[in-house]
Amino acid sequence: MSSGDTMKAPFAGLDSLTTQRTPPIASGMRRNESAAANLQSHGAACSTGTSDPSTPGSSMRRNTSSMSLSELRMREMRARSKSDPVSRGAVIHAVAGVLLGHMLGEKASIEAIRAALPGFETAEAPAGEAGGDVAAPGALPKGIGNSMESYIETIVRQLELPNSCIIAAFTYVQRAVQGERFTLTPQNWQPCLLSAFVVAAKLSFDEPVWNEDFVKALRISNVQVSQISKWEADFLQLISYVTCVTLEQYVAACFQLQQRYQELHGTRAHFFSYMIGMAKDVPS
Repeated sequence: MSSGDTMKAPFAGLDSLTTQRTPPIASGMRRNESAAANLQSHGAACSTGTSDPSTPGSSMRRNTSSMSLSELRMREMRARSKSDPVSRGAVIHAVAGVLLGHMLGEKASIEAIRAALPGFETAEAPAGEAGGDVAAPGALPKGIGNSMESYIETIVRQLELPNSCIIAAFTYVQRAVQGERFTLTPQNWQPCLLSAFVVAAKLSFDEPVWNEDFVKALRISNVQVSQISKWEADFLQLISYVTCVTLEQYVAACFQLQQRYQELHGTRAHFFSYMIGMAKDVPS
């Protein structure tokens, strides 16, 4: 598939989502009749193959990851780790570091990724990769790293999502970019991330989640609920409806984020090891 065809993939040609930072609202979760709403009751395949729940006669299995993610969320609540802004910031920072790397390409240097992230104002990217006042061909827009971190932080804070939900959403985005149909770009990263969090939240919470809750909590001013439902359906197709996150995949994602954080800062964030330890004896 050519780069031009990739740009016509789901989420292409979208205006940026506009959100406002407001205090968290009461969480009134209601049943959502959208594409991912019945994943917990009907289950989703935990294999790498394609299993569309809308296909009659498809062989479906119980999605045990919803139970695992729910258990991880409860453990975080008991440990109060999800309320630690420093730890949560490290997770979000590492996620942004990996996703910006996808935008820059496989050969992107860690210096180019640093230059696109907040906190590295003095970092200079190699010519033609990123940074500077004049964008080179293929360079990332200035401030995109800060926008991405703020966007994720707003979703997590306003909807009171646990760190395990960030890991699940990150895993889904990784699956999307690994396929041939989708390339993460400065034009589509917002709806892609929002869709990933919509799916992750529905598998993390015992109570039902509506897409309308996301619109109200995030104060999105230029997107209708129906549009989010369409993005969600597009995203589920991109990941072939494979919403299962096994504990092995969860731990692997934590290791990957820990490695990216260490590459960026030259030091380890021990919170990732804590998250891995928390998942050790979760029933799978």
